[in-house]
Amino acid sequence: PFRVVDMVIEIQTERRKVTEAMNARDAVVQRLVDAYESIHEKTALIEHLQKQIQQEPRGDSPFPFKTGPGGEKLEASRAKDGISGLENAIKRLREERELLKERRLVPISDEPLDMVKMRNAILATLPLPKEVPEDTLSPLSIPATFTLQEFLSSILANYRLFYALTTLWCLDREEHGYFYAPVFKCSTNPRVATAHRWTPVDVIARMNKPTGRTFFLRDETCFYNKDGTWYYAGIYKAFLMDNLNVKEWAELPTETAQAIVKDTISARKNTSPQNVYEVTQLYAAGALKVACVGLQCVGFNNAMYKALLEQANKFALSKWKTISPAPPAIVGLGTGSIWNSTIGVPTPDIVDALGNMNLGRQGTDMNENIPLGKR
Repeated sequence: PFRVVDMVIEIQTERRKVTEAMNARDAVVQRLVDAYESIHEKTALIEHLQKQIQQEPRGDSPFPFKTGPGGEKLEASRAKDGISGLENAIKRLREERELLKERRLVPISDEPLDMVKMRNAILATLPLPKEVPEDTLSPLSIPATFTLQEFLSSILANYRLFYALTTLWCLDREEHGYFYAPVFKCSTNPRVATAHRWTPVDVIARMNKPTGRTFFLRDETCFYNKDGTWYYAGIYKAFLMDNLNVKEWAELPTETAQAIVKDTISARKNTSPQNVYEVTQLYAAGALKVACVGLQCVGFNNAMYKALLEQANKFALSKWKTISPAPPAIVGLGTGSIWNSTIGVPTPDIVDALGNMNLGRQGTDMNENIPLGKR
């Protein structure tokens, strides 16, 4: 059974790599074809003009600039300028092609340190949004008795949560990072409690918006947890990077490996220490793979960031402990229990600030992600 799982994983991985390589190749080929057609058209025009210059008497030339003694030089100069512009366009296309190659560079070795350097090099080339604050991010002061999901239940929809154990941030541009996620998950058959099955996981499905056969990355508001404290991270896009290899798995911190294994069998019932050990060995042998998903920061909502901080501070100071029914009608609020406590009801200014953002209501199937580390 391990061999079957290994073969399925390898096939899925190779298919993904082939698809990505073909898409990149098609984009480069299309640009080169456009450049070739443009060069061919300009060359034909230059040859046509040169033939006209040779065949027509200078006095009868339809081009006024040829009647003067410097007409031929001017025409040649313009032709050279056109050729120079095309050469520059070809040069830019070649540079873009090399950049695409660099994004998929194979590291010098498969050593963990070299793999990390390669990922950081890719992240360091990504641009930064202008809205990112220069100061250190302030934490959201949420009491330990409440979860972030409860705090955001009536405020925000379509967000993702990242955790320090499985999330790493770029050393040069710490706004970008990547997180680890299992490629396959084990679940219990709902009809047979003793039967289990492995299913592939689309690790960036929730941040993708399908349109026909093409998938466009969708910007997603993200929060991350470090040492039990939540932070607003910003707006992110996800993209696939190379999976972890066996050597990298062996070098992972014990807590990180345990978190990945736990996520792998989270949908399995009656989990025992033996099951955890077996899954860990599958990862160590390379039969199970760990996906590495890149995170590119593409925006930062400063208005929402300030409103969340202010409301979180009021929320913490009020120390809400009892929950009462929702008040009759407060514009902009949902029915979440956090917002409707009899103690510490949000002030109208905070309600208006969050209500005007049109952030919607929380979905029911969000927030199932495990992310990364040091920021």
